[in-house]
Amino acid sequence: MKDLQSMYEEVKVDLRRNEIPFKEGVSISLNNRFIRKLGVTTRSQGKYKIQIQGTYFEYGKDIDVRSTIAHELIHTTEKGFNHGTWFKYYASILNKTGKYKVVVRAKGSEMCEEVNNKLDYRGSLYTVTCSSCDGRWNYGRICNTLKYIKMYNCPYCKTQTLSYVKIDS
Repeated sequence: MKDLQSMYEEVKVDLRRNEIPFKEGVSISLNNRFIRKLGVTTRSQGKYKIQIQGTYFEYGKDIDVRSTIAHELIHTTEKGFNHGTWFKYYASILNKTGKYKVVVRAKGSEMCEEVNNKLDYRGSLYTVTCSSCDGRWNYGRICNTLKYIKMYNCPYCKTQTLSYVKIDS
């Protein structure tokens, strides 16, 4: 069984070893509400918090999960909160070690696909479908994406051919 805290500590050791100046005292937790992201870093009043998608943590490959934790920790560096030059520089340092494959965005990657195939959508009320690429995802409530669906592009094929249906309960 994987342990989030011990994996997090291992990643921090690797960042220190490679002289990547991340912030200390960052909390980490699992969040099972994410559907289309693997991790997120938030900053509030100078404190950082990392959340990792729970199903991804449970079923993802260790190298992928460690890479996501590293990705999120890079966001805590002085110049790495966005995905700019410094973020890419720090990611390349870690990737050269062979222990990581930090990417800027994992959307549409096999990592996201594996997680989405394992997620339980029983709580979903709406299914969005792209008529161009047959991409599908679910929502549990009416949100801006559903309200203004004609304004949104498919995250996979980038076309504006989305529609949604209410799932019968």
